[in-house]
Amino acid sequence: MENLKLFEKVLAQSQDNEKMTAEENQKENLQLIETESILEMSVLRKFETGLPVNIWVDEGNAYLQSDHSKRIKIQPDKSDHPNSRNMIPVCISDDPQIMVKNPNLHLSQYDIDLIKEFIKLNKDLLLNLNKIGIVEFSKQMKKVNN
Repeated sequence: MENLKLFEKVLAQSQDNEKMTAEENQKENLQLIETESILEMSVLRKFETGLPVNIWVDEGNAYLQSDHSKRIKIQPDKSDHPNSRNMIPVCISDDPQIMVKNPNLHLSQYDIDLIKEFIKLNKDLLLNLNKIGIVEFSKQMKKVNN
């Protein structure tokens, strides 16, 4: 019965294409930190991915505690120091989109396009990260050329 509930929740989340407000995103980020679900996410530094930003990937199904599909979280600026308070969600799909209305980003369109390219190149790995783990993901991950 519990597996059926989990399946129904995942199915409902996979149909979630609505963008959230900045306030909803901030609330979600704080919830991740407060519930320690952030510990189920791994930070990938810029030098590891080739991206101009640090990103967070869900290694332990933290997304199941929220009402949305799998996503990565990106840092809204090019700072070298990871900052989990202002993460911006980007959906994992063939057409990745920033999932916040009017996000406060300090990135160029080129930077955003690189993030989208990274997601497309690594879509299957990102969607199966909870099964393969971060070490195997890092070995198979395709970097982008920045």
